[in-house]
Amino acid sequence: MHVHYRSNLERLPALAREIQELGCEVVVLAGDVSHRLEEVDACLDQLTVAKEHVFVPGNHDLWPVDEGSPGSRERYEQLLPEVCRRRGWKCLPHDGPVRFGLATFFGVTGWPDGSLVGPALDEAGTCEWTPREPDSLLASQDAERLRAQLDRYRIRGDPEGALVLVTHF
Repeated sequence: MHVHYRSNLERLPALAREIQELGCEVVVLAGDVSHRLEEVDACLDQLTVAKEHVFVPGNHDLWPVDEGSPGSRERYEQLLPEVCRRRGWKCLPHDGPVRFGLATFFGVTGWPDGSLVGPALDEAGTCEWTPREPDSLLASQDAERLRAQLDRYRIRGDPEGALVLVTHF
């Protein structure tokens, strides 16, 4: 989405109308809305036009670009889930799995472990994790969160329907 670019922000009302006109039951937003929490909040507000809504943070949503803005861990664990709840959205992995009708949604950011691109892509270096955590550890933590969601799904015994995995990467 990258709504911190004015042209993308200006497209949101048209996108919201199209979602409504299509009669979408679920809106899934897989991150990269903005590095500014107030812009994430405004975007979710504008796209709250379906019956259900699911958000998975992307790397840009976790970047503390502006001086004095909260760190990445606080954004991921607390602030983004709070924004989602305030707007009536489910934030994965924190609220997952989420069942809407016959579909169950699982999700994590899907942090890259660096094995495919090497050190050229150091997302953890762009984010501010406290303490400093390598991409491989963040990827492992995401995998554990996904396993936990799958375990909750299995324990509930949801017997049928589609399983939908949502990741940013």
